[in-house]
Amino acid sequence: MKNKNNKDPFKTTCWYGQPIRDPYQVFAGCFSNTSVSFYRDMIRDVLLHVTKVAIYKKTDPAGVYRCFKIIRSVMLAAYLIKNRTGVVLEEALMHRPLYCDEPGDEGYCWTSFPRVLSVEEYKNPYRALRHFFKFQSPQQWKACLQAIPERAYTFFVDPGELEAMDLYLHLVQLMEAAHLINVREVTHVNGRLKPGMYLQNQF
Repeated sequence: MKNKNNKDPFKTTCWYGQPIRDPYQVFAGCFSNTSVSFYRDMIRDVLLHVTKVAIYKKTDPAGVYRCFKIIRSVMLAAYLIKNRTGVVLEEALMHRPLYCDEPGDEGYCWTSFPRVLSVEEYKNPYRALRHFFKFQSPQQWKACLQAIPERAYTFFVDPGELEAMDLYLHLVQLMEAAHLINVREVTHVNGRLKPGMYLQNQF
């Protein structure tokens, strides 16, 4: 019997419409129409409601579940490549193309800059991925990413089970690291040149 996981190893069909087998293309698909700041805000807002006796109403449930399925795919892709490396030279740390792939948008540039990564993780985002998986295994993260949106839409609160602050810092760490890898290393999305790449190459 064929393993169904081989057909869709990163569980992308549910949000991308087709399987993605390249982990870097999972990152590209994740950020092709959505910024890292969107995920950062969504993670924060949903986790705040996990700790409250209140139902999350800011975004419809379908949007929230889709977002966390995307994060699950990013997590699965990150696990496959976490032991690689991509160190930035010290003198080039603040070079704009290292963290932003929209050359003409100052606002997007500002919100693209990482908020929770250390300097060493910013220089080598694969280091952040390794740190992420030291906190929990992929199976534990899968269960966690399923539980978070479920709790956000119920009145049930169990602060001992889901530590909101730890989860926020680690999930944002994951998405910021994936964003940096996508900006620095991925030039195409589904065979097409990423928007902004042509402009970047002109400078």
